[in-house]
Amino acid sequence: MTKIVGYQHKKGSFTNDSKENVNYDNVILYFVSDGVDGVTGCSVGEVKVSNDKLEAITGFKLNNLDQIINKKVFFNYIPDAKFPKLNSISIMPEKP
Repeated sequence: MTKIVGYQHKKGSFTNDSKENVNYDNVILYFVSDGVDGVTGCSVGEVKVSNDKLEAITGFKLNNLDQIINKKVFFNYIPDAKFPKLNSISIMPEKP
């Protein structure tokens, strides 16, 4: 079971090591999961999603993201070079 328990919108800019100004606009999704190997009980984690890809990945825009809180979800990944890439977050259907 993986459940989204919160989120935070982070937007701003910083200067990187090459002295270039870098703008960012991300949403951090906080989750709890009981599916982590080697962990007894639950673990917590976070996943960063670019705000411009948020609706494509979660199905929700930032102003509607509260609808995903406390829902059981499944993270869907696809292979991408060295690391898997988050492709979508699916809300699991509730049992009747």
